[in-house]
This record gives sequence, C-alpha cells and structure tokens, in this order.
Amino acid sequence: MAAADARARSPGHQSLVVRQADGTVVLAGQAHDSAASFGRQVGDGGGSPWLDRLLALDPARVLFAHDASVWTPSMRTPNPG
Repeated sequence: MAAADARARSPGHQSLVVRQADGTVVLAGQAHDSAASFGRQVGDGGGSPWLDRLLALDPARVLFAHDASVWTPSMRTPNPG
C-alpha cells in the first residue's frame, strides 16, 4: 500500500493505492464527487496534474468516499455534448 498525491480538492489530500493480484485499487477519498463525474473527466482527456498522477498508476478500480459506485477503465466515456 502507498499514498498518492491527489490534491484535487484541498492541499495535502492523498489517496491510498493498493496493489492486488487482480489490479491496482485506488481509494480516492474525496478526490472527486462520484465515479460517474470522474469517468467523464477521464473521458474528456483529464487535464489536471492530480488526475494524470492517479491514472499513471493504471488503476483497475477507483473508489470514492461519497459514492458507492466504483470506477473501472471501462467507464472511460466522453462527456456528451
């Protein structure tokens, strides 16, 4: 397990990274509001240093503090419109 710099919402925010046999899991905390909005930002190309750092970990799953949904790479959907 390791900590990853994820200053998305506030200075010093960190996400936990857990490497498992079936892929890397990121416990993102409050780095984003929801798995869906995170997926839209990823689908739009990211564009923020914290998101680039998080995606460089090649996560199989990303979990958020206030959303029961889990983001997976299959959710890389461009934002409609």
